[in-house]
Amino acid sequence: MFVDYIEHSELEFTYRGRSIVIEDNPDQQTGGYEVSISIGDSILQTLLCFDVPSAHAEAKEWIDRLIAG
Repeated sequence: MFVDYIEHSELEFTYRGRSIVIEDNPDQQTGGYEVSISIGDSILQTLLCFDVPSAHAEAKEWIDRLIAG
């Protein structure tokens, strides 16, 4: 099985005061991307997504739900 793995792919941005970091999933069998949502040094949530656009969308949705209460 061929796994499409983009080595050292990383994307960082801030949304509504929370930091979002998207990195390649180190589990090459599963693939996709790990998403970490944090404030300062505290990680609030981690997610697993299979493409960068959905990683962006899911991270933003999670933050919106958090803020909405």
